[in-house]
Amino acid sequence: MSIPSLEYLLGIFLISAVFFCLPGVRSRRALLSVCSFGFVALLLPNAESWVVLATFLASGYWAARLLARFPKPWVLTVYLVLLLSSFLYLKQYDILGLVLSDSARHHTLAIVGLSYMLFRQIHFIVDSMQGQIEAPTLWSYLNYQLNLFTLQAGPIQRFQSFQAFWQRPAPVLRNRAELYRAHARILWGVIQITTIAGWLMNLYESSVRGVDWAPVPRGLAVFYSYPAYVYFNFVGYCNVVIGSAALLGLVLPENFDRPFLARNMIDFWNRWHITLGKWLRDYLFTPLYKFVATHWPRHAQA
Repeated sequence: MSIPSLEYLLGIFLISAVFFCLPGVRSRRALLSVCSFGFVALLLPNAESWVVLATFLASGYWAARLLARFPKPWVLTVYLVLLLSSFLYLKQYDILGLVLSDSARHHTLAIVGLSYMLFRQIHFIVDSMQGQIEAPTLWSYLNYQLNLFTLQAGPIQRFQSFQAFWQRPAPVLRNRAELYRAHARILWGVIQITTIAGWLMNLYESSVRGVDWAPVPRGLAVFYSYPAYVYFNFVGYCNVVIGSAALLGLVLPENFDRPFLARNMIDFWNRWHITLGKWLRDYLFTPLYKFVATHWPRHAQA
C-alpha cells in the first residue's frame, strides 16, 4: 500500500472518524498500534524480514536501556559499528563487494523504511545515553519506530515529541477550519505526487529520449525537471503524512520550507529536508566538531 493510494486515504479517514470516539488512552493506542503494525505487514515480503526487523529494533531498545544505566562512549561506539555494518548489509550497498563475495552479500531480505529507522534508532540511543529520554517502554518505542506516518520516508520525528502524544493522544485540530486545512493539505499532497510529480517525470524521460529536441530546451528540461520531480514527490508525501497524522492528534515536524526560494545554498539546505539536516547537525556534525576541538583544537576551524 502506497501513501497516496485510495486504500490509504480511505483507511485514514475512517480511522480518524472513530479515533477520538474511543474511550481512554489505551484503546486509542491499541488502534494506532494495529494500524501501524498492519501497515508494516503489507510491506514485508517474508518471515525472514520480520525476524531481522524485530532483531534490528530490539537491539536499539536494549542498547538504549544499557547506555542509560552505563553511559560508556566505547559501548556506544561498538554498538554503532555493528548497527551500521548490519544496515549496509541489509541495504546491499555495492561497497560490500570490497569485503564480501557476490553470493554472500545478496539476500531476499527487504525492509521498507530501514534508513529512517536507522536515523530514529541512533537518536533514541544517544538521547537515552545523555538522559534526555526518561522511562521509555518497549511498546512506545516500537510504535515510534513503526509509526505508519513516518515509516517509509520520514519526516524524522524525535522520540520526545512522539512520547508526548503517546502518553495523551488528544485532538490538536481545535476547530472546523483547522480540520478543513488538514484535509486540504492531504488533497494537495496527493495532487503533488500523482499529477505534478508524475508530469515532471514524464517530461524528464521524454527530454532524455528526445533526440529531435532543440539542444537548449532539451538541456533545460533535463536539468530542471528531475530535481523538480524529486521535490514535488517528496513534499507531496510529507503533506499527506503530516496532514493525516494531525487528524489523529499527532504533530509531525515540517520537512520543507519553500527551498527553491532560498537566497543561497546554506539557506537552501536549511529549507530542504529540514529534519534530516537537523539530525545531521545534532548527531554527526556537532559530536565530530566537539571531538576534534577537544583533541586537536588547532584543526577545529578547518
